[in-house]
Amino acid sequence: GVKMLGTLIFEWDNGAKGATLMLQGKIAFNVDLSKMFGEGVKDAPDGNKFYAKKLTEIAKYFGFDGYLMNFECDMEE
Repeated sequence: GVKMLGTLIFEWDNGAKGATLMLQGKIAFNVDLSKMFGEGVKDAPDGNKFYAKKLTEIAKYFGFDGYLMNFECDMEE
């Protein structure tokens, strides 16, 4: 009966880059985070719905009740 949350934490500059990609509906297929906004970035198939669908699949598979999204980085508006 205890609720369980998956946690996404975005910290420092790399966290801001990852969060920005997610919010903009982009996918980085180059794992080097310093290059996430150059080559190696493409549009996600469904934009930012892509991440919502994937996070839902993960939650269902592992039995999460939801997510805690912890943004500890500066984000541009």
